[in-house]
Amino acid sequence: MAKKLLSLFIVVFWMVTLGLGRVYGQCPTSVSISSSEGNTICQGTAVTFTANANGGTGTLSYQWQVNGQNVQSGQEYQTSSLENSDKIKVIVTSSDDTTCSTTSSVITMTVNTLKTPTVSIKSHASSICPAGSITFETTNTNGGTSPQYTWSLNGTEVSTKTGANATFAGSELNPGSNTIEVILSSSLDCVTSSTAQATTTVTVNPDATISEPANKDQLICVNTAVGPISFSIGGGGTGANVSGLPSGVSGSYSGGTFTISGSPTVAGTFNYTVNTTGTCEQTSASGTITVDPDATISLTSGNNEQSVCQGETITPINYEIGQTGTGGTVSGLPSGMQGNYSNGVYTITGSSTSIGTFNYKVKACLLYTSDAADEEDSVDLGG
Repeated sequence: MAKKLLSLFIVVFWMVTLGLGRVYGQCPTSVSISSSEGNTICQGTAVTFTANANGGTGTLSYQWQVNGQNVQSGQEYQTSSLENSDKIKVIVTSSDDTTCSTTSSVITMTVNTLKTPTVSIKSHASSICPAGSITFETTNTNGGTSPQYTWSLNGTEVSTKTGANATFAGSELNPGSNTIEVILSSSLDCVTSSTAQATTTVTVNPDATISEPANKDQLICVNTAVGPISFSIGGGGTGANVSGLPSGVSGSYSGGTFTISGSPTVAGTFNYTVNTTGTCEQTSASGTITVDPDATISLTSGNNEQSVCQGETITPINYEIGQTGTGGTVSGLPSGMQGNYSNGVYTITGSSTSIGTFNYKVKACLLYTSDAADEEDSVDLGG
């Protein structure tokens, strides 16, 4: 009896000993998963999910699922094709225990769609004057709550302008055409491009210009044509008008030139002004036309129609030369008689051996080229 008990004890001992020495398969007690990009991403973002098992024996296998569908095996799962609300989990099994199956918690992904930023520019005008200014205003889509703006003028960044709107003074721009560019930097995370660009143009029109003709000041006689006075109109000047001209004189514009012409019908001093017309700041030029009256001639003493004998001296005949007259001439006198001018008086004197009736003409000489005033009279010489 003692031998049987000893044998049974030995068998149990070895069974226990061998049983304790053998390692049976065990499942991980838990498994966690993590996302390299968190659970909120942009559409198309590459994400790596990693599984970490707690405990377990044997060779562990990992089966990744998206929305309950097997997608990939291995301790890591990489993808860039996730969609919004996709649910990610992993199931772990052990080669030592066919009944082993441990499932992780689920990561539900928020996938934001990609948006495309846009920006546009508008302004109140397409052109300005050098002394003016222009404001460009932007509107955007998908710029986010705090977009950034970079402005450039003719390809050069203007660091002082950083807002959604930008004002440029005419003095900042070049004459003629200018290119304005704005680059929008979106503050959104999920965009097809982080920036958007828009351009527009603005033209700076020039101020008007006017020339100063050398003959803008003239001194002429009444009813005498002025020498044409031509003013060249340029820049922003597209026409001109004039004020202050004497009657009979006017101005006209053609092909960039404003010309004053005509014959004054009144005497006097006329200060005139030519004013340009057109865009931007206009200008003017002034001149003076002095119109003198015609010369005058009148008999002041002596008989202008005398009858004397041959060789007899006539009574001096005196003509006053007035206004613009500066001298006088006489024609038609017989030989021996002559005329002389002194201090505004033209005097005819002398005697003649000729016999006959002589019609003579006294003409006042002018300071300027013009028709002279004249006086026609006669001297009758008898035998």
